[in-house]
Amino acid sequence: MQGGDQHSSRPKLTGRRLLSVGLSVRPVDADSSKTMSLVEGGEHLVGSAAEACAGGDAVILSLNPADIVRCAVFGPDEIASGANTGTLIIDMSSIDPVSTRALSEDAAKAGLRWLDCPLSGGVPRVATGDLALFAGGL
Repeated sequence: MQGGDQHSSRPKLTGRRLLSVGLSVRPVDADSSKTMSLVEGGEHLVGSAAEACAGGDAVILSLNPADIVRCAVFGPDEIASGANTGTLIIDMSSIDPVSTRALSEDAAKAGLRWLDCPLSGGVPRVATGDLALFAGGL
C-alpha cells in the first residue's frame, strides 16, 4: 500500500482497517514516518514499492496527482518492477480519467491489471469501513 496525498491520514487509516480484518499490509511511502504506525502495529517495514508488492496479489494506491501515481507504478524500484504478472493495482487516487486510462493501458502492457477505485466518505468513514467505492477497469 502506498499513500501520501493531501488527505495524509486516509492511507494510514485504510491500512489499519485492512489489518483489523486480517489482511496483510506492507506499507510504503517516500516519507517513512507516515508508515511507522502500521509497522508498529505488526507489519513489516519494506524499503521499496517493488519489495512491498513482491508475491502479493494486489496493491492499493492512494496518491495524488497522476504524475506521482505514474512514478509509484513505473519508476525505478517501484511496483511494476516487483509485481508478479497479473497483480491487481487498485488505485484509490483521485486523478483524471485520461490519466487513469493511460496508466491502465501501460499497466496492461506490463502484465498488470488496473482497477480505478476512488472512494467517497472521507477520513472519518475509513476507520469504520463505511465508504462508498466507485470501481471500474480491467
